[in-house]
Amino acid sequence: MVPTASRGPDLRRIAFAAIGLLLTSGCGGGGSGRAVSPQAATTGRLAEKPGDRSPYIVDAHHGGKASEMRLVEMSWGRLVDVHDVDANGVPNATPLFRDLVVKESVISDATGYVLERNPVTARTRLIIRRTFGAPARGGVTFEDLLRAAEGPLAPVQPRALAGTSSLPFSLVPRNACLVLRFDDLLEDSAATARSLEQTLSLHTGYPPTSPFRARVLFDPNHGGVSGGAFHSTRVLVDLTISPAEIAGIATPVPPNPVGLPASIPDAPQANVSLELPFEVDPARGQFLILRNLSGARLASEDNGPIVTTQTPSLQRALRS
Repeated sequence: MVPTASRGPDLRRIAFAAIGLLLTSGCGGGGSGRAVSPQAATTGRLAEKPGDRSPYIVDAHHGGKASEMRLVEMSWGRLVDVHDVDANGVPNATPLFRDLVVKESVISDATGYVLERNPVTARTRLIIRRTFGAPARGGVTFEDLLRAAEGPLAPVQPRALAGTSSLPFSLVPRNACLVLRFDDLLEDSAATARSLEQTLSLHTGYPPTSPFRARVLFDPNHGGVSGGAFHSTRVLVDLTISPAEIAGIATPVPPNPVGLPASIPDAPQANVSLELPFEVDPARGQFLILRNLSGARLASEDNGPIVTTQTPSLQRALRS
């Protein structure tokens, strides 16, 4: 496919000014019960990031000032780069959204989407057969198709490893991307992004005790603005790693095109465990934890299953 020239800034500004579109961003319930900030009124709306003016989707947040954070929900989907097309139907070379998680059910069809995988980089791109900000064609706009592709994502239920009450565990494809949505703006500086994988741990097996390496990144497409800068509200855990993605990982790891080890088909027990420490514990090698912009950590109450046998952590158990 022949790439076209990049769209000009005027078109993008006009698109944001004219759309005023409310997107359903794949967010479920389970809020913290605290007072909701004014930013929540625009939840799901497309907005412009300061600086590069690229689009993002607004998540509810507390301006980065909450006294503690909560993991609102965990879900999974397919990681893609999203492109629109020009007036002639040719895909624009530059994606509008990089590393966006969409529903697993999104596939290529005759009128809405083209889903294709680059055999060299192993990255997947989703081409939406509409122009961003353009009037509806066939009664459907780019934003309509984006909304349909993005959610709702499949949920991962908040289950702990211990106890029979945890059954059944959510079943997640081995090569999926996990989405962790929090209720406030995250401290997502470049330094933190480089070490983000240290803020959580993944283990697999029966029981899940074998460390598993994934590509962990801040979601660049959901969040809000504080202090004149965009900040994410979500963490993505990409369970596969392509050769092209290794360079972005602080500690080198071999490529993994397959993802998680498979669970035993007839075994109901979880074979994957994800932990999010909410305390720094140098004695156990835990030097970094997730924080919001004001430095608050994850809440240790009303935040789903907690384990305290090692470093106190939130826990989410599942099957692959």
